[in-house]
Amino acid sequence: MRGLNFFLEILLILQLFLSFESALRSVETGKYAKLKSRGEDEAEKKVELNSTATLKKQRDKIKKEELEHKLTLEKKELDPAEKQRLTSQLERKELEHTVKLERKELEHKLTLEKKELEHKIEMCQDPAEKQRLTSQLERKELEHTVKLERKELEHKLTLEKKELEHKIEMCQDPAEKQRLTSQLERKELVLDKHRAEVREEEAESAIWTEKTLSRDLVGHREANKLFFLDRSLFDPISSSQAGVRVLYCRDSFNEQWRFLDDRVCKAGCLGWILGPPGTGKTTTTMSFMQSRGMEEGWRVICFRLWKWGIVEFLQVDDGVLRKCEMPADNAGAWIPKFLRERAPSGKKTLVSIDGYRQGEQAHGFVLSACLYWVHRELENRRLVITTSMSSRAKKSSEQDANEKVEEMMVYSWTMEEYLEACRYDAFYKSVADVMKWSLDEEEGSMDEGEGSMDETEQERRSREIESKYQIVGGSCRYMFERRTDEAIQELRDGIEAVPDFASLFDMGMGERANNAVNRLHGKYRVGDEVHWTLVSRFVSMELAQRLGETFVRKIEELVDATGNPTLRGWLFEMLFFARIRGAGLQLTTRSEIVDDWKRCNVIRLEAMQIHKLQEKTKVARVCLKPLKWNQGGYDAVIVDWSEKFVRFVQVTTRQSHDLKLRYMAKCLQLLGIGKEEGWKVEIVFVVPEEILNSFSVKNVENKGILARYGWTRGNEAIEAQVFGMDPRTRR
Repeated sequence: MRGLNFFLEILLILQLFLSFESALRSVETGKYAKLKSRGEDEAEKKVELNSTATLKKQRDKIKKEELEHKLTLEKKELDPAEKQRLTSQLERKELEHTVKLERKELEHKLTLEKKELEHKIEMCQDPAEKQRLTSQLERKELEHTVKLERKELEHKLTLEKKELEHKIEMCQDPAEKQRLTSQLERKELVLDKHRAEVREEEAESAIWTEKTLSRDLVGHREANKLFFLDRSLFDPISSSQAGVRVLYCRDSFNEQWRFLDDRVCKAGCLGWILGPPGTGKTTTTMSFMQSRGMEEGWRVICFRLWKWGIVEFLQVDDGVLRKCEMPADNAGAWIPKFLRERAPSGKKTLVSIDGYRQGEQAHGFVLSACLYWVHRELENRRLVITTSMSSRAKKSSEQDANEKVEEMMVYSWTMEEYLEACRYDAFYKSVADVMKWSLDEEEGSMDEGEGSMDETEQERRSREIESKYQIVGGSCRYMFERRTDEAIQELRDGIEAVPDFASLFDMGMGERANNAVNRLHGKYRVGDEVHWTLVSRFVSMELAQRLGETFVRKIEELVDATGNPTLRGWLFEMLFFARIRGAGLQLTTRSEIVDDWKRCNVIRLEAMQIHKLQEKTKVARVCLKPLKWNQGGYDAVIVDWSEKFVRFVQVTTRQSHDLKLRYMAKCLQLLGIGKEEGWKVEIVFVVPEEILNSFSVKNVENKGILARYGWTRGNEAIEAQVFGMDPRTRR
């Protein structure tokens, strides 16, 4: 009897809830009518209705939790069979309720689309446009009817499937259970077939854009040192932006072109292009495909994959670019259809899969469909995959041999390649907007007025690149597509998002790593040697300050750290900042006197107003750190307002170093130091202990500029101090 009463209570609650839902829909309809009568725009209507729908879902969740809780309390007094029956019944009721909600949401969405078109027709004054919109409305109404019918059928099949599962669960007769199981399998096949048909119909309704590429605007320039790529290959589907994207043809660019031409197109190999993010793999492949797609006899196709959301489809055939996009979860159905229709037999076709990630289900579907397509006509069909993986996991030597797999690694950019690229005016002008040191725009930048009046254009460009390089390192994406402040923010976001800092030390993880970890890595080729490392000096210093000397030791213990010239040059500076922010420094003078420097917080110099900096730091001893590597003679400024003490520090592993005094004078002026008497200013070089006695100051610029701070004109090189620091990390 208690079980029956409980069941009746559940039904009563559901009935009340459905009544509440009906009332809620009536309120929504009333709101919509009122909004329209007041002449509110469509966006405001959608916002309010969407908010109502969100609240409705929250109420659904609450009601479901209440039912589950009540069932849990009552379960203790019911026999097992009755518990199972009521649980299954509750599950079916929940499914029915979910089905109704989904149907109502679809109806709601379709109604809004229809009303939006009706509103446009009502407001339209042009008879021809009005006729077009009316025809569009008629088509939309037909599409809505079809979609609702499809959804109704899917819901019906889903409910029938759930009912069969319940019957199987409750059935005690083995023969009947077997019959029901077979019936369930048939029902699942029908449901899968229905969903596949829906996906194919969605593929047929894809919206295509088309553009004829101008042969006069694209292609190689400047003796094949530059390549002009049509921007529409990268712009969003809806973008009508014209113009070209200028690429610098570094050695890796030319190697990738040769790989695509010789190994993929001519030899018929299945090509894999690997390497860290931001090395230019995608743009280089796109440039090759644009060029090949404008040749007679070749058709090129590209599937651009993202981590989530959509798959973008591009085709270039005889100089005509066609683009569309589709949801990623439908890729398995629509890509084979596209390949059949857009790449029929008899013509040479190159397909590129860009942005492939191992382990992403949709990406696996795309690769499988493309491989199957290639196998149908090996003579004319070619495939290349571009990925930010460092290597392909789970390789099969037998399958690689059968597929004729060949790999190419693309390496991070070097300083020399950046400098060479910006020598070309056409290239520099295309990236000039993001090359300026954007942090200088902040009031009170420490580098205000850094360039000299007689600085040449090439010298100015070199200074910009050298400053930005220590932030972005070998990522040309950050160098040429992001402002400095944007790159800094993205890299800091990456550091913040690292789930486990131990993963930073697996430099070969590539796409198997968390995406935040991946963007912090670079891979450099030095002669015949290849080194994985952190992407830039900025990232190294940020991590050293955050994680301390233990982190520096871990980096030092990497297999190739000691042979990696890029990383070796950073380690000593990383150690300095890790120690000054940690327990403090213990340094040695040339007279073998040990000097202890107290620990202090490290604050970045750039992007802060000077008066705010003074208010922040007058109460404490701090170490100010510039972001620019070529700041001009110092890597840190230790300031103690209470002691009236300033120490400029240059950390270096070189045997000699220049002394550029104007930068120290400018920094002191901006900090407001020197307006009152008694300030002591020191300039210190911190070097490894083994070169303490051999280190020398090479050239001194702007002699006498620090005279007001007690420095003797002409004796600056002698008065500057040199300290040795133990370069070995402590255990």
